[in-house]
Amino acid sequence: MQVLYETIDRNKERDWADYADEYDFTLVSDGVVSVEKPDGKDAGRYRVELGETGVDCDCFIASRPSQNGSCRHVRAVELHPRL
Repeated sequence: MQVLYETIDRNKERDWADYADEYDFTLVSDGVVSVEKPDGKDAGRYRVELGETGVDCDCFIASRPSQNGSCRHVRAVELHPRL
């Protein structure tokens, strides 16, 4: 199911407002952002590492060899106006 949701999400044109409504973002340390869905539907808190943009995430989707880190959490961090 995660792969299906990620495929649908990847094919949507989404801007910061879409992600801001869905996730909470917390700067954990220099170069690490915690991304969490407060409604509890997407159980878990994910850690996105920053480079010049979001470069890595510890979620299941980003860990798949074909994804190269381009999960919804990384994309949400990349669109964040202050990260």
